[in-house]
Amino acid sequence: MDQETVSGRGSKIVRNTLFLTAGGAGSVVFALVQLAILSRFLESDRFGLFAALRGFSLILSTVVLAGLPQVLVRFLPSYQARGQRGRAIRLFSAAAAAVAALGIALFATRGSWSGWMPAGVSVSALPGGVFFWLVCASVAMAMKMLLYGGFNGLREMRMQMILELLYLCALTLYIAAARERLSIALLFRAICIFNAAVFVTGLPVFTLLTRRLISGVERGGRNGIAMPSISTYWSASIVMSLVALAFTDVDRFVMSSIVPVSVISIFHVASRVNGLLKRFLGIPIIAAQPEITRVYEEGRWEELSNRIGLFTKATFIVSLFMAGLTAVIGRDAIVLLSGDRYVESFTVLLFLLPAVPIAAVVAPLLMTMRSLHYIRWAVMCDFIWMGVYFGTFVPFVSMWG
Repeated sequence: MDQETVSGRGSKIVRNTLFLTAGGAGSVVFALVQLAILSRFLESDRFGLFAALRGFSLILSTVVLAGLPQVLVRFLPSYQARGQRGRAIRLFSAAAAAVAALGIALFATRGSWSGWMPAGVSVSALPGGVFFWLVCASVAMAMKMLLYGGFNGLREMRMQMILELLYLCALTLYIAAARERLSIALLFRAICIFNAAVFVTGLPVFTLLTRRLISGVERGGRNGIAMPSISTYWSASIVMSLVALAFTDVDRFVMSSIVPVSVISIFHVASRVNGLLKRFLGIPIIAAQPEITRVYEEGRWEELSNRIGLFTKATFIVSLFMAGLTAVIGRDAIVLLSGDRYVESFTVLLFLLPAVPIAAVVAPLLMTMRSLHYIRWAVMCDFIWMGVYFGTFVPFVSMWG
C-alpha cells in the first residue's frame, strides 16, 4: 500500500479515521453523560433492568439486520471500483427492503417469541408500554445501522459521524430534561423516535452520494481478482453478526438468568467503559476495511501484508497504553460518573481489560479476511473466541454473583 493509497487522492483512510475519531470522542462524552444520569436517577433494579432490556433490544436489531451492513461494506467498494452504480443501488434497496420486512415480521410475531426472554425480564413483569417500544426501538436501530453500513461501504463516514452525533446529542438532552420522570418505556420510546429520524434524514444523502461517487460506466474486474458470491458472503455475515453480538450484549442477557438485575447494573457500568475503550481502538479498523477491498480490486493486494502487520503492531501498542491508563484512573472515573454504589464495577473492569490488547491483535486480521473473500475463516476465529469467552463467563459470573 504505497503513499498514494494511504493518504493520496484515491484513499480516504486518514480522513475517515479523523471523522470516526471525532465521532467516537463525541460518542464517549455523550455515553458517559447518559451513564451518569441514568445511574443516578434510576434505581439500581431499574437501571439493571434497562441494561438487560437494552442488550435484548440489540439482539433483536441484530436479528433484523441479518448481517446486511457487512455485505454493504464488502460489496459497495467493489461496485465503486468497477463503476457498477446500478448494482450498488439495487443492493442497498434490497437490503433496506429485507430489513423493513424482517422488522415488520418481528413486530407482528412479538407475541410468539416474547417467551425467549428469561424470567428475570419476562414480558409479564415489565411496566406498561415497555415491550412495545422495545420492539419499535430495535427495528428503528436496525434501519439506522444499515444506513451506516452504506456510508461505510461508500467510504464516506462524514455523514455517519454527523448523524450519530446529532442522534446522541438529542437523546442525551432528552434524558437530561426528563431525568426526574425517567422510565424504561420513556427511554425506549426516545431511542425509537431518534433512530427513525436519523434513517429518514440520511437516506436521501446516501442516494445522492451513491450517484456522485459511483460511475455508471461499468469496468470489468482485473484478472485474478475474485469477488465472492453475495449469498455465500451474506450467510457468513449473518453468523458473524450473531457471534459478534455475544461479545457485546448477550453476556448481560445471560447474566439476567443467573444473578439479580441489580448485579447486572454493576457489570453494565464496567462493560460500558471497556466497550468504549474497544470502540475507540477500532476506529482505524472500520476506516480501513473498505479501503482494503478497493486496493485489492485495483490489483495491488500483494502490498497489503506488510502494511497490515505494521497496522497490527501499532494498534497493539496503543491498546496497551490505553488499558494501563484505564486501570489507573478507572476507579475514580466510575465513582465520579456513577457514584460510590458502583465502585465494585472497577473490579469487574480489571477483569475485562486484558481482553483489549488481545482484541487489538485479532481485529486487524479479521478485518482483512472480511475485506477480501476469506470471511469463513473469520467466522471460525470468532467461534473459537466465543467459546473461550462463554466457557469462562458463566463460572466466573456464578462465583461473583
